[in-house]
Amino acid sequence: MLERDRSEGVIVATPNQKHVENGLDCVAARLPALIERPLGDDVDEAARLVDATDSAGVPLLAGHHRRHNPLIPAAKRAINAGQLGRVGAVHGTCWFHKPPEYFDPARRCEKWMGPVLINLIQDVDLLRYLCSDVAEVQALDNNALRAMRWRRRPSSCCALQAARLAP
Repeated sequence: MLERDRSEGVIVATPNQKHVENGLDCVAARLPALIERPLGDDVDEAARLVDATDSAGVPLLAGHHRRHNPLIPAAKRAINAGQLGRVGAVHGTCWFHKPPEYFDPARRCEKWMGPVLINLIQDVDLLRYLCSDVAEVQALDNNALRAMRWRRRPSSCCALQAARLAP
């Protein structure tokens, strides 16, 4: 399709485990791509994709769709206008409706799944967009409910994080 129908760019919204492969196809076709997060199954895979786009000079953008919720630009305007004072710390909780199959333990233990990989990146992006870059992070994780055995060591199924914002 990339060879047959030439466009100015591509949105890659495929299953997570296909993001690197599809992104590399876009690089080979010299097409800029907006790729849904996560970019890759792990840091090494994501870095491989980013390195390929950098080497080829093909633009790549990670798709952080939560920024497009109408509440987010309104919050950004309020923060920038000083309506909340100077933001020095943030505590956030986020709840979304998910279909029952989202919580299937077997599905969530796949290499490309899990709440930290799938959802936390959105929250970090919003934190950076709304407030500032993160200067330091402290985190605890817990794999008692769901050990993701595909990693070198069991990985977390949930996390508690504290971040210090950059001035």
